[in-house]
Amino acid sequence: MRLLVLTDQWSPDVVGGSARVAADTARALARRGHQVTVLAPVRPGLAGVEKLDGVELRRCVRRGLVPQTFNDVVEAWRLTRRDVSSFDLVLAHQATNAAGVGLRRHGVPLAFVFHASVPAEQRLVRRRLPPVRRLGRLMLQPALVLLEWLP
Repeated sequence: MRLLVLTDQWSPDVVGGSARVAADTARALARRGHQVTVLAPVRPGLAGVEKLDGVELRRCVRRGLVPQTFNDVVEAWRLTRRDVSSFDLVLAHQATNAAGVGLRRHGVPLAFVFHASVPAEQRLVRRRLPPVRRLGRLMLQPALVLLEWLP
């Protein structure tokens, strides 16, 4: 199968659970004979495109000034604007990537890997923030819930 993987983190570029799951899953699928192309965040100083363990890694997800929550939806939408019909399956790690791809309605099956509830994680993070930052994060909560519900 030809698989397109979208992820908001890639290991070893980032140390973290979802980064490791995305990378390990992609590599395992490649070892099983699948053609795997990964779209991951740009990392300054690292190659934009490289072949790693049978996986074509494209570091092309741009990050900007807007929160990653919204940025990744737009980037997934932008990066899949070209025809993805050459893939048999799109595998999206995180709701933001799945929502961006899902908005395109390509007709290619979409599998969504749910790592954790971002709204639930943000509730825990907000408790440790100063009041002004807490309010800013609280204003994002409805959008986070919607993004998690969309895919």
